[in-house]
Amino acid sequence: MLSKILSKSECASCKFCCSFRRKSLWETPIFTKTEVEKIQNNREEYCMLAAEKFNTICVLKGHNTVVSDGNDVYINKTGNSSLAKAGSGDVLTGVISGFAAQGYTLFQSAVLGVYLHGLCGEIASQDLTEYSVLASDLLKYIPFGIKNLM
Repeated sequence: MLSKILSKSECASCKFCCSFRRKSLWETPIFTKTEVEKIQNNREEYCMLAAEKFNTICVLKGHNTVVSDGNDVYINKTGNSSLAKAGSGDVLTGVISGFAAQGYTLFQSAVLGVYLHGLCGEIASQDLTEYSVLASDLLKYIPFGIKNLM
């Protein structure tokens, strides 16, 4: 499953980092002291900058969530507006933590996590509509997302 997703990311190397931070576009200016519009126009650069500055994995949530360890960048193509709900980021954190607990590096875990999280949002919205999906609904679709990847 990991190679299937990472092969799409053009990631040459993955390193282990001590932590990860998931931030929405609106939270990132606090860490980078940059205007939201500037970050929005260059999400990859600012995600890398935050990851490098704090020696961590940065997950910059939003349309095409960006993941970086300061060296490599992954741009996620899964997901839809069903994920723009309260608690969705907490589900994402749990998914990432689950992959980390299985022994993946934190960068790999974040890449896998955002991909699966987005995929679960897509699958859930087919049943419930993008508007109707709640964060708690995403949990029920994780097995279907994993099955879809295999």
